[in-house]
Amino acid sequence: MSKLARALQLLLWGVFALNIAAFFMLPAVMGRHFGMGSGEFWLALAVYYPCGIASAIMIRLGERVLSNVADGQPFHSGNARAIRRAARCCFAISLFALVRTITWLFWYGAGLWLIQRYNTFFVAVFFVAGLFAMVLSELFRTASELKADNDLVI
Repeated sequence: MSKLARALQLLLWGVFALNIAAFFMLPAVMGRHFGMGSGEFWLALAVYYPCGIASAIMIRLGERVLSNVADGQPFHSGNARAIRRAARCCFAISLFALVRTITWLFWYGAGLWLIQRYNTFFVAVFFVAGLFAMVLSELFRTASELKADNDLVI
């Protein structure tokens, strides 16, 4: 399990580096797509930057959990807190995707084509991921409490 956790840690560091690169490239990409300084440009930045920050936090929290797993402490009490924070980040991404979807609905007066956009999909996906992470954090919290109790019993 330790080798798998270490390999996943390396993968997460790679994804984190890509996230940081995307963070700095976002204005140029959005400027080319929407036109630098347009209302759509600022709306995209206002939505994508907080989502990028939340995803960077989630990657860092995942790395922290994998570090504990690699060290042989899968039920460390910090894992439950990290997973709960990751759930909050999922809810934040879902909220920002919903804000963007609703804003674009009123901005463009769009109809059914908006439902087919990826942002609408992200609302549901990250909301469900947040719920799943909340359940998982409670399981890890309970497991860490049980492990602490078992460690006290001789």
